[in-house]
Amino acid sequence: MVIKRLWNVLSLNLNSIKEVLGIAVIGGSLNGLLQKIPRSIVDTPFHTWWGYIIHINNIFFFYSGIAISTALIVYFPLFTIICFLGYKNESGNKNIIRVIKYFGLALIILTTSYLCNINTYLGWDGFALTKRLLLVSLAVVIVQVLLLFIWHSRSNLLRVLLFLFPISCLIYVLYFTLMPLIGANDFYRDIHSNRPSIIVLVEDAMNTRYLSLYSSTDDITPNITYLGVKSTVFSNCIAQSSWTLPSVSSMWTGLPPGAIAVSSNQPYLLHDTLPEVLSRNGYETYAVVCNPLLSNSFKYSKGFDNYYHIDEERLVDFGLDMPYGYNTGWERALNKAVRLVTGVFHNRLRSIQWNLCLKVLKKVPKSGCFVYLHLMETHLPYDPPDRFRENESDYRGRFERRVRVQELSMYRDGKLVIDDEVEREHIRELYRAEVRCADYILGEMVNILKSRGIFDEVIFIFTSDHGEEHWEHGGFEHGHSVHREVVGVPLIIHLPHKDDGMRIESQVRLMDIFPTILEITRIHYDGEILAESLLPSMINKRSHLPAISEKLLYGDQMVSYRDGEYTYILNLENGDDYLYNDFKELVELNDEALKNEMSLYMEKYLAQEGRIRDRILKKTLYMKGEVDEEYIKESLRSLGYIQ
Repeated sequence: MVIKRLWNVLSLNLNSIKEVLGIAVIGGSLNGLLQKIPRSIVDTPFHTWWGYIIHINNIFFFYSGIAISTALIVYFPLFTIICFLGYKNESGNKNIIRVIKYFGLALIILTTSYLCNINTYLGWDGFALTKRLLLVSLAVVIVQVLLLFIWHSRSNLLRVLLFLFPISCLIYVLYFTLMPLIGANDFYRDIHSNRPSIIVLVEDAMNTRYLSLYSSTDDITPNITYLGVKSTVFSNCIAQSSWTLPSVSSMWTGLPPGAIAVSSNQPYLLHDTLPEVLSRNGYETYAVVCNPLLSNSFKYSKGFDNYYHIDEERLVDFGLDMPYGYNTGWERALNKAVRLVTGVFHNRLRSIQWNLCLKVLKKVPKSGCFVYLHLMETHLPYDPPDRFRENESDYRGRFERRVRVQELSMYRDGKLVIDDEVEREHIRELYRAEVRCADYILGEMVNILKSRGIFDEVIFIFTSDHGEEHWEHGGFEHGHSVHREVVGVPLIIHLPHKDDGMRIESQVRLMDIFPTILEITRIHYDGEILAESLLPSMINKRSHLPAISEKLLYGDQMVSYRDGEYTYILNLENGDDYLYNDFKELVELNDEALKNEMSLYMEKYLAQEGRIRDRILKKTLYMKGEVDEEYIKESLRSLGYIQ
């Protein structure tokens, strides 16, 4: 009886196989039409009517194949079990089974829609889960469920679709077999000759004084030096803020933070971004991001087809907020055990991040792709892998192995004092080890691109979102100041077929990356922008570009204005101002006339920011009412910014 009942249920499923697979084909092809064709139609090497047909056919085959595979793998085992367990009569209630089948197909179609948005350069390793894709997926589900009811009796239509699939498969195979024989690769290269792939590597919180290419006498960054020899090095690049959100916002928009209204109170990125502009112009866009603040919640995934946000810091300690100051007995042993466990996990997590970044670079094409990599090696916690620890001292204190984010928040609150120079130097040595680590991973990335033969075909940009202070002006880490150690950042730009090792001494801004990339790729942008392309600087080494840095994370709000020769800093809380003309900003000038002149320049610049901000806010929804205060606090806490 059991075998007979099982056979009846299986027969019901087998009799509906054409319907299931036909609907799966509809789902796959619909998803391909909605997701892929509008953006990638320019990628076909044959700009003729038959070329477009072949391109659409290939998309139809690829997405339909995913849909059919999903239906076969998920549908039949799942619903055979449901039907077998749910109905005791021999034939089963066909109407109820059909309802369950429709509901199940809807779930399968939703899954299929996500599967169809898999990063094709990464294989099956991740999904693009954005609101836009969710809406498209739901639209596909609704259309397919309607088709189930409307076309249920028209099995001939479904048979036609299934008949088309093997024909599509044949065209797909012939296309990629014959394309090299008819010279399509050369034509493809000609089409994309003005849109090379772009790779931007941001190493969070990197102080240029530790880089041998900039000012360090220690050769601890040979890979960064090698990249500089093959690229253009900007010796004097200024970030527009000393912490991540406003700085990255400026880099992606070509506007200073005051113009786009990004701060700790309003973390949302509302303006057009570089990934959005590139995406609209046919680029496939990918990101691997390890900073908790650069989340989809704050709109930093806008414009990315695939956005891998690895929330590193929140995972490192497993929620164990262990006090730093254990000194004796079982407390010392317990603290060492926790550090050992979390350290192992921390390094394992780093390995996962590195591998994902390297996997992206192993698949990225030489044209038509934008990759943004944001790593955290030089950001707190300072906990470098052992192989990068050199010059170990005899120090055996509270920061022997690591400086933790919890200790940072205690330092900011005045509950932790670090005034011993031996202790400070040990912390600097931990940071140097993190710099070695960052240099190593950059070297691995360059080696992958060189081994694939595309290093000289792509744009490769290395920079940081801000610097890091180690008591140059009496403070520690970043977000509290606008001095050079926290806003001066490395900037190295490698252009296709350019390896002259040029060095630009004139002052530039981090936000200038935005128009520079657009000019290189010949993309027109008519939105609000204050930044300028760096290509003229690379051609004729033009004069300095004035730089504003602002929007601090904590402490008194301060603004700096640099004209390339002088630095003017204004405390907005108490009106104190400072003037410097040395690169390290250690000797203050007492020139009131020059202060007044610099103050006027700053006022004009800030007024221009304000006018742009007003225009932007009129066009966009100010999202203060939608701010997730708890998420903001949790993200800031995970980075040690608050307790």
